[in-house]
Amino acid sequence: RPNEIQVDIYAEGEDGTRWPITTTTQLHGVYDWKPTLPSGVYTFTVAADDGRNMPVMSQVRFVYSDTTPPAPPQNVAARMRADGTAVITWNDALADPDVEGYVITLENSEPYTISNRVDRYVLSGVDSLETKRVGVAAYDRSGNVSLPVTVSVRGPDLAVAGTFPADTEVISATHEVKVTFNQPVTVTEFTVLDASGAPVLGTSEPITYGLGAVLPQFEPVWGMRFLPERRWLPPGTYTARIVAEVDAGTAAALQQRGFGRVIAQAGTTATYEWTFVVASAPRRTWLPVVTR
Repeated sequence: RPNEIQVDIYAEGEDGTRWPITTTTQLHGVYDWKPTLPSGVYTFTVAADDGRNMPVMSQVRFVYSDTTPPAPPQNVAARMRADGTAVITWNDALADPDVEGYVITLENSEPYTISNRVDRYVLSGVDSLETKRVGVAAYDRSGNVSLPVTVSVRGPDLAVAGTFPADTEVISATHEVKVTFNQPVTVTEFTVLDASGAPVLGTSEPITYGLGAVLPQFEPVWGMRFLPERRWLPPGTYTARIVAEVDAGTAAALQQRGFGRVIAQAGTTATYEWTFVVASAPRRTWLPVVTR
């Protein structure tokens, strides 16, 4: 019984990279191939192998030039976070096969190139004072760039000014978790959860910066500090979540005395959640007691 013959069809670039096209057992026929190669010089090869004798090969050298840009990204959307970052998303699964990456352009800014296949980009420092447009374009292996798809972004009026530890930060050890806002707030929820989703035991206290001395009738709260019951957070992954509402009355009183300005209107709320990792437990260092 004769061995079944396997036919491999592929293109090979000058750098030795092989681009498989198809594998078949048919010794003749027509195969409709839509190249997804970068522009360049290739050797097109058809190799037949019966497993017993030397493979029979037929080759032809050709120049491939791709000047067609890929289709624009699909389902582009923007979601603002309370920390002033905008999460720009699109459907990478629907992109053309030869797409190699994406170009992100914030209005009046230099474009940023993402050199791999992803489906999101986090844009930081989005201002609350004006609306800006963000363009997302795809580029292929030959450097052709699609038309951009644009979405509008605007920073939140009540924004997170800072957190400790920072979002996604890996920290060696910490004895506190804190978050502050750009305006005085009333905090309705502040929790720290461990990797299992259980609340970490501890106490929370407001961050005031001592401005109650300036406004005796107020005690402006700018954020919260969480102190774990065990004094230090053990190693692990944690998620912190805060829900706050702007204290518009206090913000207006501070503005009248030259401390900042009112940005968020009464009733504005913010919900922020971030994750961080504690890598190790704190080390105790014992020092010898020297007496004379």
